[in-house]
Amino acid sequence: MVVIVLAGCSPQVNPPDTTTTTTSTTSTTTTTTMPTAVTGTALLRARVAALPRGALALPLVTEGSTAWMRMVPIAYRSFGSGPDLLLISGQDGTLSWWGQTLLSDLSGHYRVTVFDLPGAGYSGNATAALSLSWLADITAGLVVTIGLSDPTVLGWGLGGQIALSLVERHPGLASALVLVDTAAGGAGSVKPSEDVAALLGRPGATPVALSAVLFPPTVAGLEERSIWPSSLLAGPSDWMTARAVRAEAAVQAVIWRTSALRKGLGKVIIPALVVSGTDDIVFPPANSTQLAEDLPHSSEVSFPSAGYGAIIQDEPAFVAAVENFSGSNSSGTTTTSTSTTSTTTTSTTP
Repeated sequence: MVVIVLAGCSPQVNPPDTTTTTTSTTSTTTTTTMPTAVTGTALLRARVAALPRGALALPLVTEGSTAWMRMVPIAYRSFGSGPDLLLISGQDGTLSWWGQTLLSDLSGHYRVTVFDLPGAGYSGNATAALSLSWLADITAGLVVTIGLSDPTVLGWGLGGQIALSLVERHPGLASALVLVDTAAGGAGSVKPSEDVAALLGRPGATPVALSAVLFPPTVAGLEERSIWPSSLLAGPSDWMTARAVRAEAAVQAVIWRTSALRKGLGKVIIPALVVSGTDDIVFPPANSTQLAEDLPHSSEVSFPSAGYGAIIQDEPAFVAAVENFSGSNSSGTTTTSTSTTSTTTTSTTP
């Protein structure tokens, strides 16, 4: 199998503070799985089953059964303190794509969990054909397996689409959404150029090449282009298979041309913060505006002169926006509006 190095798995902000034991039972067999350490890293790996649509509890799995073989070893780490915040990476992304400064600052307000999608980084390969719904169900399975409590789910790019599918398929599992540079797809969505899509779907694309689609050719963007690739290579190598790169690109292509995800937006009753960079060429910002309009309880935050990597380029303002969003929701407010020197916002209500 051909593999490419996309990033380095950065050192953990704090040691993992989760030792959750997951127990599945049948009438004849009880199977207990404990997350195990990934040798040479600060990661844990848990065996995760895809949660059936509508389910909020783990399925009953007997060791050695067909269902057991379909479980996926998912690599993750949890750190910080506060309400649970689950981060879902986007296309081509691994644990390393989240900047250490971003993770450190978020961990001051939340108990942060980051993980590798199947086939990415230190997680095992997918055990089913990759699709948006299956990725959502595996992510839901991880939430239950490691015992996250009413998490806010933060998805970036394809990760945002997985987050939306998760809350549509498993109402009640998450308490809020943060949707970063993403789109619902289907009619009315604005796709990236063919060149950008081809780069993201090409095995062997280097971090330097990918940085050009994350950060715009502005002074601040060019500075991030020089910093970001080096930051990915700190720590143990983080691998992603060529098969996974192609499979994620195929999933994204399906989302762009179908309206299945968009049709369910009106049923998402939890609060959502929609974030975009005004110069995003991967998910052009018109998608975020449309997404905020379609979600019943949403707020929109836009970062001027930032691209697909806006949350890294404007990290302090992004963390402040997320914290303000959480604070407003905890006080019973369903929409939020923030204003900083680098951020413009609008809010929508039902």
